[in-house]
Order: sequence, then structure tokens, then C-alpha cells
Amino acid sequence: MVEAANLLAVPDRAVLLPGQKLTNPAGPGDLTPEKSAERIKAEWPTFLAYAQALQNSAIATLKTVDAKDVDAFQEAGGAIDEACEQCHKRFWYPDAPAAPQ
Repeated sequence: MVEAANLLAVPDRAVLLPGQKLTNPAGPGDLTPEKSAERIKAEWPTFLAYAQALQNSAIATLKTVDAKDVDAFQEAGGAIDEACEQCHKRFWYPDAPAAPQ
């Protein structure tokens, strides 16, 4: 995950490889890969901030593994999930309907 964040920060990195198709069909409110790429380019500093948040969360998680702290590990995993979800909400499915409570 730490290295994945570095890969996300590569300028003009392809969202989807040429000719590649999405594994799952798009859901309600999902952007196409092309629209996601446009949004990432238009909001590059924000995208980089999300990538940094992911990297920071992954580094914190590694520290909990080294410390063998299960409770902190679970909390750190939640931080990774939150970093991913916040970015996805902005760059992949910004118009998705809210999940039922």
C-alpha cells in the first residue's frame, strides 16, 4: 500500500489500460474511466493529497504490525479504508446514491 500510493502519484498515469474493460459494470453515479481521468487531471493537487493520506495510513499500519498491536492494527486498517473511500467518492463515484442506513 505504501508503494501503491507512490504509483498513484505518477502524473498522467493511466486510469485503465488502453483496450482494458472494467471487471464489474459501472454502478449508479459511477464515472467512466475517461471521466475519472479528466477529474484527476483537473484536481491533481487534491488527488495527490488523497494518495498521501493513503500512504500515511499504510505507514501507520506497518508500525502497528511491527508493534504486534492488534487493536491499533484494526484501527489503522479503518484509516486505510477511509482514505480509499474518500478518494473514490470524489474521483470514481461522486454521484452514487447514499447507502441505506
